[in-house]
Amino acid sequence: DSINNDAVQISKAHRYANARNIPIVNHKGEFWLKENEKIIIQTDVDWGNTIFHIDEKYNSLTDFRFEVTSKENPKNIVLSAEEKKKLLSDLNSCKMIIPTLKPHKNHLIIIADSNDRIGFRAGASYKGQSWAREDFFYVEESGKVIGDITWSFKNYTRLTAYPVDKNYLHIQGGIFYLSGENPSSRRGYYKNGIQVRRSRTTISNQWIGLEPGKEDTTTISPRNGFYSFSNVYDVRLENVRLTPYLYTRESGNKVHSGTYGISMGRVLKSHFKNVTAEGSQNHWGVFGTNLNKDLKIENCLLNRVDIHFHCWNLSILDSHIGER
Repeated sequence: DSINNDAVQISKAHRYANARNIPIVNHKGEFWLKENEKIIIQTDVDWGNTIFHIDEKYNSLTDFRFEVTSKENPKNIVLSAEEKKKLLSDLNSCKMIIPTLKPHKNHLIIIADSNDRIGFRAGASYKGQSWAREDFFYVEESGKVIGDITWSFKNYTRLTAYPVDKNYLHIQGGIFYLSGENPSSRRGYYKNGIQVRRSRTTISNQWIGLEPGKEDTTTISPRNGFYSFSNVYDVRLENVRLTPYLYTRESGNKVHSGTYGISMGRVLKSHFKNVTAEGSQNHWGVFGTNLNKDLKIENCLLNRVDIHFHCWNLSILDSHIGER
Protein backbone atom coordinates (compact mmCIF):
# COMPACT_ATOMS: atom_id res chain seq x y z
CA ASP A 1 0.00 0.00 0.00
CA SER A 2 3.15 2.23 -0.22
CA ILE A 3 2.89 2.92 3.54
CA ASN A 4 3.83 -0.38 5.18
CA ASN A 5 7.49 -1.44 5.13
CA ASP A 6 7.02 -4.65 3.15
CA ALA A 7 10.63 -5.70 3.81
CA VAL A 8 9.44 -7.03 7.18
CA GLN A 9 7.07 -9.55 5.60
CA ILE A 10 9.44 -10.37 2.73
CA SER A 11 12.22 -11.13 5.21
CA LYS A 12 9.88 -13.40 7.17
CA ALA A 13 8.92 -15.28 3.98
CA HIS A 14 12.57 -15.91 3.14
CA ARG A 15 13.37 -17.10 6.66
CA TYR A 16 10.56 -19.65 6.30
CA ALA A 17 11.78 -20.73 2.86
CA ASN A 18 15.42 -20.95 3.97
CA ALA A 19 14.54 -23.16 6.95
CA ARG A 20 12.61 -25.58 4.74
CA ASN A 21 14.75 -25.35 1.59
CA ILE A 22 11.88 -24.29 -0.67
CA PRO A 23 11.88 -21.58 -3.37
CA ILE A 24 10.28 -18.15 -3.28
CA VAL A 25 7.89 -17.59 -6.20
CA ASN A 26 6.11 -14.25 -6.56
CA HIS A 27 5.34 -13.15 -10.11
CA LYS A 28 3.47 -9.87 -9.64
CA GLY A 29 2.54 -7.08 -7.28
CA GLU A 30 4.25 -3.95 -5.91
CA PHE A 31 6.23 -3.84 -2.66
CA TRP A 32 7.81 -0.96 -0.76
CA LEU A 33 11.15 -1.42 1.04
CA LYS A 34 11.65 1.31 3.63
CA GLU A 35 13.57 0.96 6.91
CA ASN A 36 16.29 -1.60 6.37
CA GLU A 37 15.17 -5.12 7.26
CA LYS A 38 17.82 -7.57 6.11
CA ILE A 39 16.40 -10.13 3.66
CA ILE A 40 18.51 -13.31 3.55
CA ILE A 41 18.22 -15.41 0.37
CA GLN A 42 19.35 -19.05 0.52
CA THR A 43 16.95 -20.68 -1.97
CA ASP A 44 15.90 -20.10 -5.58
CA VAL A 45 13.83 -16.98 -6.26
CA ASP A 46 11.48 -16.16 -9.15
CA TRP A 47 10.18 -12.60 -8.90
CA GLY A 48 8.72 -12.45 -12.43
CA ASN A 49 7.16 -8.99 -12.95
CA THR A 50 7.21 -8.03 -9.26
CA ILE A 51 8.02 -4.35 -8.67
CA PHE A 52 10.11 -3.28 -5.65
CA HIS A 53 10.17 0.39 -4.63
CA ILE A 54 13.34 1.06 -2.59
CA ASP A 55 13.22 4.17 -0.39
CA GLU A 56 16.88 5.14 -0.46
CA LYS A 57 16.74 7.58 2.41
CA TYR A 58 16.93 4.45 4.57
CA ASN A 59 20.05 3.13 2.81
CA SER A 60 22.57 1.74 5.27
CA LEU A 61 26.35 1.93 5.56
CA THR A 62 26.42 -1.65 6.85
CA ASP A 63 23.56 -3.72 5.39
CA PHE A 64 22.32 -4.46 1.88
CA ARG A 65 18.59 -4.87 1.25
CA PHE A 66 19.08 -8.48 0.08
CA GLU A 67 21.94 -10.80 1.04
CA VAL A 68 22.51 -14.07 -0.82
CA THR A 69 24.38 -16.39 1.54
CA SER A 70 25.42 -19.99 1.95
CA LYS A 71 24.11 -22.03 4.84
CA GLU A 72 27.73 -22.94 5.57
CA ASN A 73 30.14 -20.49 7.17
CA PRO A 74 33.75 -19.71 6.18
CA LYS A 75 36.45 -21.02 8.46
CA ASN A 76 40.05 -20.17 9.23
CA ILE A 77 42.51 -22.92 8.28
CA VAL A 78 44.95 -23.78 11.07
CA LEU A 79 48.07 -25.72 10.06
CA SER A 80 51.04 -27.09 11.93
CA ALA A 81 54.45 -25.51 11.29
CA GLU A 82 55.39 -28.39 8.98
CA GLU A 83 52.10 -28.23 7.08
CA LYS A 84 52.45 -24.47 6.69
CA LYS A 85 55.96 -24.84 5.30
CA LYS A 86 54.76 -27.45 2.79
CA LEU A 87 51.80 -25.31 1.73
CA LEU A 88 53.99 -22.26 1.06
CA SER A 89 56.46 -24.39 -0.88
CA ASP A 90 53.71 -25.87 -3.06
CA LEU A 91 52.09 -22.48 -3.69
CA ASN A 92 55.40 -20.86 -4.61
CA SER A 93 56.16 -23.75 -6.96
CA CYS A 94 52.82 -23.18 -8.71
CA LYS A 95 51.82 -26.79 -8.17
CA MET A 96 48.39 -27.71 -9.45
CA ILE A 97 47.70 -30.23 -6.69
CA ILE A 98 48.27 -29.23 -3.06
CA PRO A 99 47.77 -32.20 -0.72
CA THR A 100 47.74 -29.96 2.37
CA LEU A 101 44.47 -28.44 1.17
CA LYS A 102 42.72 -31.70 0.27
CA PRO A 103 40.61 -31.54 3.50
CA HIS A 104 39.27 -28.22 2.19
CA LYS A 105 38.17 -29.41 -1.25
CA ASN A 106 35.20 -27.56 -2.75
CA HIS A 107 36.23 -24.34 -1.01
CA LEU A 108 37.45 -20.96 -2.23
CA ILE A 109 40.74 -20.31 -0.42
CA ILE A 110 41.98 -16.80 0.32
CA ILE A 111 45.56 -16.33 1.49
CA ALA A 112 47.01 -12.97 2.50
CA ASP A 113 50.06 -11.56 4.28
CA SER A 114 49.22 -8.20 5.84
CA ASN A 115 52.89 -7.73 6.76
CA ASP A 116 53.92 -7.76 3.09
CA ARG A 117 52.48 -4.63 1.51
CA ILE A 118 52.19 -4.31 -2.28
CA GLY A 119 50.18 -2.26 -4.76
CA PHE A 120 50.91 1.20 -3.30
CA ARG A 121 48.46 3.73 -4.67
CA ALA A 122 49.85 6.78 -6.43
CA GLY A 123 49.03 10.32 -5.33
CA ALA A 124 49.78 12.31 -2.20
CA SER A 125 46.13 12.28 -1.11
CA TYR A 126 46.28 8.51 -0.59
CA LYS A 127 49.13 8.73 1.98
CA GLY A 128 50.86 5.52 0.97
CA GLN A 129 47.65 3.46 0.76
CA SER A 130 48.55 -0.15 -0.08
CA TRP A 131 47.26 -3.72 -0.13
CA ALA A 132 48.44 -6.89 1.51
CA ARG A 133 49.99 -9.51 -0.74
CA GLU A 134 46.95 -11.66 -1.45
CA ASP A 135 45.80 -14.49 -3.66
CA PHE A 136 42.78 -16.77 -3.99
CA PHE A 137 41.89 -20.03 -5.72
CA TYR A 138 39.35 -22.86 -5.71
CA VAL A 139 40.25 -26.34 -4.45
CA GLU A 140 38.70 -29.17 -6.43
CA GLU A 141 38.83 -32.91 -5.69
CA SER A 142 42.18 -34.32 -4.51
CA GLY A 143 43.43 -30.84 -3.68
CA LYS A 144 43.62 -29.63 -7.30
CA VAL A 145 43.86 -25.85 -7.63
CA ILE A 146 41.71 -23.81 -10.05
CA GLY A 147 42.83 -20.21 -10.57
CA ASP A 148 46.39 -19.26 -11.53
CA ILE A 149 48.60 -18.62 -8.50
CA THR A 150 50.22 -15.25 -9.08
CA TRP A 151 52.27 -14.33 -6.01
CA SER A 152 55.07 -15.96 -4.05
CA PHE A 153 54.52 -15.90 -0.30
CA LYS A 154 57.14 -15.85 2.45
CA ASN A 155 54.42 -16.14 5.08
CA TYR A 156 50.74 -15.41 5.60
CA THR A 157 48.54 -13.83 8.26
CA ARG A 158 45.25 -15.08 6.84
CA LEU A 159 44.22 -18.42 5.38
CA THR A 160 40.44 -18.73 5.03
CA ALA A 161 38.24 -21.37 3.36
CA TYR A 162 34.88 -20.24 1.95
CA PRO A 163 32.44 -23.10 1.23
CA VAL A 164 31.25 -23.53 -2.36
CA ASP A 165 27.73 -24.96 -2.51
CA LYS A 166 27.25 -27.99 -4.73
CA ASN A 167 24.15 -26.59 -6.42
CA TYR A 168 23.49 -23.35 -8.25
CA LEU A 169 21.14 -20.82 -6.68
CA HIS A 170 19.07 -18.91 -9.26
CA ILE A 171 17.47 -15.49 -8.76
CA GLN A 172 15.42 -14.24 -11.68
CA GLY A 173 13.00 -11.46 -12.44
CA GLY A 174 12.10 -8.29 -10.62
CA ILE A 175 11.89 -4.56 -11.34
CA PHE A 176 13.61 -2.25 -8.83
CA TYR A 177 12.73 1.44 -8.60
CA LEU A 178 15.18 3.57 -6.59
CA SER A 179 14.03 6.82 -4.98
CA GLY A 180 17.41 8.54 -5.47
CA GLU A 181 17.35 9.97 -1.93
CA ASN A 182 20.54 8.37 -0.65
CA PRO A 183 21.77 9.96 2.63
CA SER A 184 24.66 12.42 2.40
CA SER A 185 27.69 12.03 4.64
CA ARG A 186 31.40 11.36 4.21
CA ARG A 187 31.44 8.23 6.33
CA GLY A 188 31.53 5.52 3.67
CA TYR A 189 29.63 3.68 0.95
CA TYR A 190 25.87 3.20 1.22
CA LYS A 191 24.22 -0.09 0.32
CA ASN A 192 20.93 -0.32 -1.56
CA GLY A 193 20.65 -3.62 -3.40
CA ILE A 194 21.79 -7.25 -3.50
CA GLN A 195 24.99 -8.60 -1.98
CA VAL A 196 26.11 -12.04 -3.16
CA ARG A 197 28.24 -13.97 -0.65
CA ARG A 198 27.30 -17.42 -1.96
CA SER A 199 29.31 -19.17 -4.67
CA ARG A 200 27.49 -20.66 -7.65
CA THR A 201 24.83 -17.94 -7.79
CA THR A 202 23.16 -16.66 -10.97
CA ILE A 203 21.04 -13.50 -11.24
CA SER A 204 19.07 -12.75 -14.40
CA ASN A 205 16.25 -10.80 -16.05
CA GLN A 206 16.15 -7.71 -13.84
CA TRP A 207 15.63 -3.98 -14.41
CA ILE A 208 17.04 -1.35 -12.05
CA GLY A 209 16.40 2.38 -12.36
CA LEU A 210 14.99 5.48 -10.73
CA GLU A 211 11.34 5.94 -9.80
CA PRO A 212 9.37 7.65 -12.57
CA GLY A 213 9.78 11.39 -12.14
CA LYS A 214 12.70 11.05 -9.70
CA GLU A 215 16.28 12.21 -10.28
CA ASP A 216 19.47 11.22 -8.49
CA THR A 217 20.66 14.80 -8.02
CA THR A 218 21.12 15.57 -4.32
CA THR A 219 23.31 13.08 -2.46
CA ILE A 220 27.07 13.52 -2.47
CA SER A 221 27.70 10.11 -0.89
CA PRO A 222 28.74 7.06 -2.93
CA ARG A 223 26.87 3.77 -3.23
CA ASN A 224 28.59 0.41 -2.95
CA GLY A 225 26.80 -1.14 -5.94
CA PHE A 226 23.28 -2.41 -6.47
CA TYR A 227 24.99 -5.75 -7.09
CA SER A 228 27.98 -6.60 -4.91
CA PHE A 229 29.91 -9.89 -5.16
CA SER A 230 32.31 -10.81 -2.33
CA ASN A 231 34.51 -13.87 -1.69
CA VAL A 232 32.78 -16.13 -4.22
CA TYR A 233 33.50 -18.62 -6.99
CA ASP A 234 31.46 -19.05 -10.19
CA VAL A 235 28.81 -16.30 -10.35
CA ARG A 236 26.78 -14.91 -13.23
CA LEU A 237 24.75 -11.76 -13.99
CA GLU A 238 22.70 -11.86 -17.19
CA ASN A 239 19.97 -9.83 -18.96
CA VAL A 240 20.11 -6.88 -16.56
CA ARG A 241 19.59 -3.16 -17.05
CA LEU A 242 21.37 -0.87 -14.57
CA THR A 243 21.85 2.87 -14.35
CA PRO A 244 25.07 4.69 -13.46
CA TYR A 245 24.86 7.48 -10.88
CA LEU A 246 25.46 11.18 -11.51
CA TYR A 247 28.85 12.70 -10.64
CA THR A 248 28.11 16.45 -10.40
CA ARG A 249 24.96 17.28 -8.39
CA GLU A 250 22.54 20.16 -8.87
CA SER A 251 24.34 22.06 -6.09
CA GLY A 252 27.59 21.82 -8.05
CA ASN A 253 29.07 19.41 -5.49
CA LYS A 254 30.61 16.19 -6.70
CA VAL A 255 30.34 12.67 -5.32
CA HIS A 256 33.73 12.29 -3.65
CA SER A 257 34.27 8.56 -4.41
CA GLY A 258 33.25 6.12 -7.10
CA THR A 259 29.58 5.22 -6.83
CA TYR A 260 28.70 1.96 -8.49
CA GLY A 261 26.02 -0.21 -9.96
CA ILE A 262 28.26 -3.31 -9.73
CA SER A 263 31.08 -3.92 -7.26
CA MET A 264 33.24 -7.00 -6.80
CA GLY A 265 36.02 -8.20 -4.54
CA ARG A 266 37.84 -11.55 -4.36
CA VAL A 267 35.81 -13.23 -7.08
CA LEU A 268 36.99 -16.20 -9.14
CA LYS A 269 35.15 -17.07 -12.37
CA SER A 270 32.44 -14.48 -13.04
CA HIS A 271 30.38 -13.97 -16.19
CA PHE A 272 28.45 -10.81 -17.11
CA LYS A 273 26.27 -11.21 -20.21
CA ASN A 274 23.85 -8.76 -21.83
CA VAL A 275 24.20 -6.20 -19.04
CA THR A 276 23.35 -2.63 -20.05
CA ALA A 277 24.48 0.39 -18.00
CA GLU A 278 25.35 3.36 -20.15
CA GLY A 279 25.67 6.99 -19.11
CA SER A 280 26.97 10.42 -20.02
CA GLN A 281 30.23 12.18 -19.14
CA ASN A 282 28.46 13.27 -15.94
CA HIS A 283 27.94 9.73 -14.66
CA TRP A 284 30.26 7.68 -12.48
CA GLY A 285 31.49 4.44 -13.97
CA VAL A 286 29.07 1.63 -13.25
CA PHE A 287 31.57 -1.18 -12.63
CA GLY A 288 34.21 -1.17 -9.86
CA THR A 289 36.26 -4.18 -8.77
CA ASN A 290 39.20 -5.42 -6.69
CA LEU A 291 40.94 -8.80 -6.84
CA ASN A 292 39.24 -10.77 -9.61
CA LYS A 293 40.24 -13.76 -11.71
CA ASP A 294 38.63 -15.16 -14.86
CA LEU A 295 36.29 -12.18 -15.31
CA LYS A 296 34.25 -12.43 -18.53
CA ILE A 297 32.16 -9.60 -19.99
CA GLU A 298 30.07 -10.57 -23.02
CA ASN A 299 27.57 -8.66 -25.17
CA CYS A 300 27.41 -5.79 -22.66
CA LEU A 301 26.98 -2.00 -22.91
CA LEU A 302 28.84 -0.49 -19.94
CA ASN A 303 30.17 3.00 -19.40
CA ARG A 304 33.23 1.73 -17.50
CA VAL A 305 34.98 -1.35 -16.13
CA ASP A 306 37.23 -0.18 -13.31
CA ILE A 307 39.90 -2.54 -11.96
CA HIS A 308 41.33 -0.95 -8.82
CA PHE A 309 43.62 -3.69 -7.53
CA HIS A 310 44.58 -6.71 -9.60
CA CYS A 311 42.64 -8.64 -12.19
CA TRP A 312 43.84 -11.79 -13.93
CA ASN A 313 42.34 -13.19 -17.16
CA LEU A 314 39.89 -10.46 -18.15
CA SER A 315 37.86 -11.16 -21.31
CA ILE A 316 35.69 -8.47 -22.95
CA LEU A 317 33.76 -9.91 -25.92
CA ASP A 318 31.31 -8.22 -28.31
CA SER A 319 30.83 -5.36 -25.87
CA HIS A 320 30.99 -1.57 -25.76
CA ILE A 321 32.84 0.14 -22.89
CA GLY A 322 31.85 3.78 -23.18
CA GLU A 323 32.03 7.29 -21.77
CA ARG A 324 33.99 6.70 -18.56
